[in-house]
Amino acid sequence: MKRSAFYPQRVVFASLGYALLAALLLPTPLHSQCNFSCVDIQVSLDQNCESLIIPDFLVEGDGDTLCLQTLVVEIKVGGQLIPTSPVITGDYINQTVTGHVIDPATGNSCSGMIAVEDKLKPTITCTDTVLTCFDSTVPGDLPLPDYADNCTAQPTLFHVDNVTTANCTTHDTIRTITRLWTVTDNSGNQQSCIQKLYVVRPGLNAIQFPPDMDGVAAAPLYCPSSNTQPGITGWPHFNGTPVDSFCSFISEYTDVSVPTCQGSFTVFREWEL
Repeated sequence: MKRSAFYPQRVVFASLGYALLAALLLPTPLHSQCNFSCVDIQVSLDQNCESLIIPDFLVEGDGDTLCLQTLVVEIKVGGQLIPTSPVITGDYINQTVTGHVIDPATGNSCSGMIAVEDKLKPTITCTDTVLTCFDSTVPGDLPLPDYADNCTAQPTLFHVDNVTTANCTTHDTIRTITRLWTVTDNSGNQQSCIQKLYVVRPGLNAIQFPPDMDGVAAAPLYCPSSNTQPGITGWPHFNGTPVDSFCSFISEYTDVSVPTCQGSFTVFREWEL
């Protein structure tokens, strides 16, 4: 009988009236013993906030390629195997865990300490925005930058503004806000971007004047205590916001009062912007 040369032969003699030579092939593969030792390492988690630990990370030197392929890694904390072994996740950032390298065939093993770090910066993207001078520039009233981090679900976002005021007589853009946004994750990694907010003054044709209070466009005022002040009858406005001395506009008016019938009068108001 002939089998693989990788199996040793054992000779057995039996006496059955004559000598019988039998070659028994034992099904026990020969194993080349791996000799290896471990070192301490640092690992940085990837964009998915994890790191797969392979034997090559922990075994000192280049090692035997065939040998490395047979080794397995176990990650433990406090002597207990972590649920994701041999993958280290963000649950262990800034901790030191133990990596055990084991040869299943012989039981030989070694251990190394693994310092777990997150060194990837968050990502952040800013978009420039054009606003009118009647719009709010408070960050909560505007879309925030797009930002994310590999390990921190809610990184910290803050901003610093630098405001430049233009000559209102020659520019429609009366103010530029340069807003520096910075996002920081729980490991202290930071990333920044710059957002430009261009604050423009709308054209005069965009300004709306109060309606005539003539009983058609709006209800008339009733005598004798009717208040004809703009605070009651209305100021010129842009999208509902009065422009009286606002947004570098100056609004003035002139009234001419004309008696009509007994106890009544009509006010002709001319606005000037």
